Amino acid sequence: MLKNAQVFAFLFVICLLMSACAGFSDSEFQRGAGQLGANQSNLTPGMAKLKITKGQTAQAEILEVFGPPNQTTMRDGVQVWTYDKISDYVREDRGGLLWYGAGSRRSSSTSILLILYFNNDDIVYDYRLDQIKY
Repeated sequence: MLKNAQVFAFLFVICLLMSACAGFSDSEFQRGAGQLGANQSNLTPGMAKLKITKGQTAQAEILEVFGPPNQTTMRDGVQVWTYDKISDYVREDRGGLLWYGAGSRRSSSTSILLILYFNNDDIVYDYRLDQIKY
């Protein structure tokens, strides 16, 4: 009888330990200049280098790849398009065992800025690409 009680107590402790709660949450938000669900944005350094060729890429191709710009301006008779995307990444880890709970939160942000300069024929003659992670 004592042996059965010890086995039961051991199994009960094992069940308690295995029932510890843990939660994980990964979320990416504000992608594509603040639009939720816009995580399929092509505005990445790799896509810019792959799709933009100085003296060859037309505005129509830029629109097809990156969509409409966030800002358009004229500077000294030159049309300038600006794309700006800020992506935030947040990870929350939570865990607990019986009455004890713990958690952590980590976040990082990435900002990508693409500035395109077009000649009179609406062809990219120069561009600037900046990426900052913090």
